[in-house]
Amino acid sequence: VGYPQRYSHSQFISRYRTLGIREMKKAAKAKTKVKPIAVLVDTIAKKMALIDSKASSADEKVGKKSKSDGKVDLLAIGVQVGKTKVFLRRRAFDIIEKMRKDFMVSAARKVQAVARGYIQYRTFNEYGEANLQLQCWTRVIIAERKVQTARERFNATRIQTAYRKITARQKYNQILVIARWCQRMQRGAAGRAQYKAVDRLRRAAISVQCAVRVRKAVQMLESLKAEAKNLSNISEERDKFRDRMEEMRLEMERLKEEKKKEAEEAAKKKAALDSSKESDALNLKDEIKRLNNELSTARKQLVEEQQRSQEALAAMQVKDKELEEAKESIDGLRSEIELLKSQAGNTQAAANGSDEEEDLLRKLNDALAESTERGKEIKKLKKELRNSSSASKPQST
Repeated sequence: VGYPQRYSHSQFISRYRTLGIREMKKAAKAKTKVKPIAVLVDTIAKKMALIDSKASSADEKVGKKSKSDGKVDLLAIGVQVGKTKVFLRRRAFDIIEKMRKDFMVSAARKVQAVARGYIQYRTFNEYGEANLQLQCWTRVIIAERKVQTARERFNATRIQTAYRKITARQKYNQILVIARWCQRMQRGAAGRAQYKAVDRLRRAAISVQCAVRVRKAVQMLESLKAEAKNLSNISEERDKFRDRMEEMRLEMERLKEEKKKEAEEAAKKKAALDSSKESDALNLKDEIKRLNNELSTARKQLVEEQQRSQEALAAMQVKDKELEEAKESIDGLRSEIELLKSQAGNTQAAANGSDEEEDLLRKLNDALAESTERGKEIKKLKKELRNSSSASKPQST
């Protein structure tokens, strides 16, 4: 029968390539090209030779030859490589199948080991995550309980402090009310005694002040009377100023008429006498210059008179202010006298004082009447000055 198992090169490589995968990869990377089937058969033959060397002494010779030559006798092993097929004896086929089976078993064990390791790793991670979640939940529960107890303690302390604060505030307010009442009573008694002493001094001071102010008011009235007499001089100056303004106005009108007449005469002469035009024109120019100079002097005099009138108005305003101040002081004296009357009482000294006060009131009323008359005169003077100044402005222009 010979070689009952026969495989093509591709079938043999696809079935038994796992037994020499490393050597095939090295041969593919080598510089010298070798057929994959030769490399695979050589590696399988070496493995079979090692197995046979352990079993029989005849095979030991073959092993020695392989060690010495570096090659294996394929005929002794039972493997032959043809051009298209690989031939196997029954014994060689059984050994190769056993080798393939052992390799597949070891590979399956490795795959199972890796798969079981992955499964155990994944279950371990799941257990770890579950453990972490349990620990987190337990820690959250413990923390919530701690927070709850802390909040309860904090709220209890706040309630206690608020209650103690309210009780302390009530006691303090009671003590404060009693202390304030005692202080108010004591300060009221002391203030009333002090007010009585100060009131006596105040009344005495008011009476002295009234006497002094009455004296000053009398002196002020006398000075106002003297100044009112001086107002008559202002009225005389005003009359003189009015006359002077009238004279100036008439003089300006006369000058204007003369200027017109001279201009008309010059025009007639110019029309009648053509030969003497230049000489007459020069004369006319000189005459115009003279008239312009007279007009400028008249304007200067008017400005001076206006300045004087303004100064007189300023003096009259000052007098008005003084009169108003005197009126205010008199009103103050009247109010003080009325106070003295109310405080005088029914004593004899108060009666004598009332007679003197009545005399003072009469004098004050007389002074007020005179001051009002003077005020009216001053107002009239102001109006006249304003009218005169308004009349002089268009003439000066």
